[in-house]
Amino acid sequence: MIGIGAFAVYFITNLLILYFSRLREYYADNFAGHQVRPTLLANGLAKITYGLSLQKQEAQSSTLRSFYAVDPVASSYEVSKFASFYADQNISKEEVEKAMDWERKGAYSKFGEIFRTHPLTFKRIEKLYELERQQSMQN
Repeated sequence: MIGIGAFAVYFITNLLILYFSRLREYYADNFAGHQVRPTLLANGLAKITYGLSLQKQEAQSSTLRSFYAVDPVASSYEVSKFASFYADQNISKEEVEKAMDWERKGAYSKFGEIFRTHPLTFKRIEKLYELERQQSMQN
């Protein structure tokens, strides 16, 4: 019983830590949005999240591959495959909206957010656009 109780406390405190981490990201976005235009941050966030890496990958040494979050050799195929779509390095607003809708409507996304350190990207982008509207109303 003690072990089960300890595990339950551990699980709940872990969820609280993840919640506070997501909350910290909102505060960081808010602070950064007051330093520069929030729409610039939102566009950058969309490119990072939905556009992934659009730049060409150089061949990496196999001894360093384990230090990357994404395998650079395996992703070079994807980058070359999609490079023709994004030759200008821009992601259209429609593409961002489509990706945001997928994230917004996905049941896995909503449930999985509980176990993530960062909020869902569409929520962060919406908050940044809301901050932009508030700033434009004050000026």
